[in-house]
Amino acid sequence: MTTRTLSFALLAATSLSGVAHATPSFALQAQEHQKATHADGGQAHSAFNNTDFDRFHDVLHPLQHDALPKNDFATIRREAKRLVAAGRPLTRGYVPAGVTDTAKFCEELANFADALKRFDRDAKRKDDEAMKRSYIRVHDTFEEMAHMLPRR
Repeated sequence: MTTRTLSFALLAATSLSGVAHATPSFALQAQEHQKATHADGGQAHSAFNNTDFDRFHDVLHPLQHDALPKNDFATIRREAKRLVAAGRPLTRGYVPAGVTDTAKFCEELANFADALKRFDRDAKRKDDEAMKRSYIRVHDTFEEMAHMLPRR
């Protein structure tokens, strides 16, 4: 899922720079693809009807859609403390109201907590590739949990 989203973002960016040519509908297709695959439907704020998820997403979204496609590791590293701080309330083991498969949610929550801890360590080191891998894992485990939240 992440690879496809990133591919569309990179293709759209390349077409804007004149390196590749795209049809006018390409940008619309990329937006529709993001809405179809992104847990919040491409929305930025209050998308989850859950304060903790919304706060985390508000920090995560620009990193995922601006910094990561540009391999801007300095920005990801600079925002790491905010991302980890925003993610900690999600790791406290509660299951939001309306989640139907609580066992699966708890499994993903444990994966998210582990990913967040690893990202926190990796962001403090100088290895960009390790930080990128752990950041992507944080994003992906968050998305899995977000898909389990009830929709408004």
